[in-house]
Amino acid sequence: MVHTRSLRSLCFVICVVLCLGIACSASAYNTIYYGSVDDNVLRMQRALQALGYLGASERDGVFGRKTLVAVCWFQADMNMDVDGIPGDETLTKLYTLYDKAISTSLDTDVSEFQRLSFGSKGLLVKYLQSKLGQLGYYSSFVDGFYGVKTKQAVIAYQEASHLFVDGVVNKDTWVSLFGTLDPPLP
Repeated sequence: MVHTRSLRSLCFVICVVLCLGIACSASAYNTIYYGSVDDNVLRMQRALQALGYLGASERDGVFGRKTLVAVCWFQADMNMDVDGIPGDETLTKLYTLYDKAISTSLDTDVSEFQRLSFGSKGLLVKYLQSKLGQLGYYSSFVDGFYGVKTKQAVIAYQEASHLFVDGVVNKDTWVSLFGTLDPPLP
């Protein structure tokens, strides 16, 4: 009887340890708290900046008010709970998009139209930003990165042009802007 109780207790402890190990390994990133000052904040700021949520001068390794606002904008754009707390879910999504943006490059082959959306980058995005700027919808840097300001400009253009409003440049939006699917000549 004592042996069975000990065996059950041991099995219970092993199960608890295994469950805790799985739960801990499922969380890839530690939550970053307001006021933190470290390399984790700097990494998060670098990703927020690359995606258009934070200015270059605001990347200082300090989780302050501007970084908090950037996190909230990111969470809202990703249809997440907007709490300003970059926990595992927020950071996983942020770093996934950042990695995709860094590794994605668009070519200008027009045999198949290249859809442009948040996180896209390259020459076609530069053309898009320039054209939106000429039309008065975009007033930021022509940097070839489809961030928040580019998305807002596309939405404003789509609304004014009575196109489907989603902030994504599909064939219809591109043809409306340029009159053709061909990329403009520099």
